[in-house]
Amino acid sequence: VGGGENIAKDMNVPFLGRIPLDPNICKDSDEGIPFIVEHKTSAAAKAFMAIVKKIEESVEKKGE
Repeated sequence: VGGGENIAKDMNVPFLGRIPLDPNICKDSDEGIPFIVEHKTSAAAKAFMAIVKKIEESVEKKGE
Protein backbone atom coordinates (compact mmCIF):
# COMPACT_ATOMS: atom_id res chain seq x y z
CA VAL A 1 0.00 0.00 0.00
CA GLY A 2 1.46 3.33 -1.06
CA GLY A 3 0.98 6.88 0.14
CA GLY A 4 -1.70 7.71 -2.41
CA GLU A 5 -3.73 4.67 -1.47
CA ASN A 6 -3.50 5.57 2.23
CA ILE A 7 -4.58 9.15 1.57
CA ALA A 8 -7.54 7.95 -0.51
CA LYS A 9 -8.57 5.62 2.30
CA ASP A 10 -8.22 8.39 4.92
CA MET A 11 -10.30 10.77 2.79
CA ASN A 12 -12.87 8.07 1.96
CA VAL A 13 -12.43 8.50 -1.79
CA PRO A 14 -11.70 5.82 -4.39
CA PHE A 15 -8.07 5.02 -5.11
CA LEU A 16 -7.71 5.31 -8.87
CA GLY A 17 -4.44 3.46 -9.38
CA ARG A 18 -0.68 3.61 -9.60
CA ILE A 19 1.46 4.94 -12.42
CA PRO A 20 4.89 3.30 -12.61
CA LEU A 21 7.91 5.55 -12.70
CA ASP A 22 9.12 6.21 -16.20
CA PRO A 23 11.93 8.68 -16.93
CA ASN A 24 10.26 9.54 -20.23
CA ILE A 25 7.41 11.24 -18.34
CA CYS A 26 9.79 13.95 -17.07
CA LYS A 27 11.70 14.14 -20.34
CA ASP A 28 8.55 14.53 -22.43
CA SER A 29 7.04 17.03 -19.97
CA ASP A 30 10.19 19.16 -20.11
CA GLU A 31 9.98 19.11 -23.91
CA GLY A 32 6.24 19.86 -23.99
CA ILE A 33 5.42 16.47 -25.54
CA PRO A 34 2.35 14.56 -24.29
CA PHE A 35 3.79 11.40 -22.73
CA ILE A 36 0.84 9.15 -23.52
CA VAL A 37 0.90 10.15 -27.17
CA GLU A 38 4.61 9.51 -27.57
CA HIS A 39 4.77 6.30 -25.47
CA LYS A 40 1.26 4.82 -25.69
CA THR A 41 2.42 1.21 -25.27
CA SER A 42 4.45 1.87 -22.10
CA ALA A 43 3.30 0.53 -18.74
CA ALA A 44 2.98 4.09 -17.41
CA ALA A 45 0.77 5.21 -20.31
CA LYS A 46 -1.44 2.14 -19.94
CA ALA A 47 -1.79 2.77 -16.20
CA PHE A 48 -2.62 6.43 -16.83
CA MET A 49 -5.29 5.52 -19.38
CA ALA A 50 -6.80 2.98 -16.94
CA ILE A 51 -7.12 5.80 -14.40
CA VAL A 52 -8.69 8.07 -17.03
CA LYS A 53 -11.21 5.33 -17.80
CA LYS A 54 -12.18 5.05 -14.12
CA ILE A 55 -12.72 8.81 -13.96
CA GLU A 56 -14.82 8.79 -17.14
CA GLU A 57 -16.98 5.95 -15.80
CA SER A 58 -17.49 7.80 -12.52
CA VAL A 59 -18.51 11.00 -14.32
CA GLU A 60 -20.90 9.08 -16.57
CA LYS A 61 -22.58 7.44 -13.56
CA LYS A 62 -23.06 10.81 -11.86
CA GLY A 63 -24.57 12.23 -15.05
CA GLU A 64 -27.29 9.55 -15.21
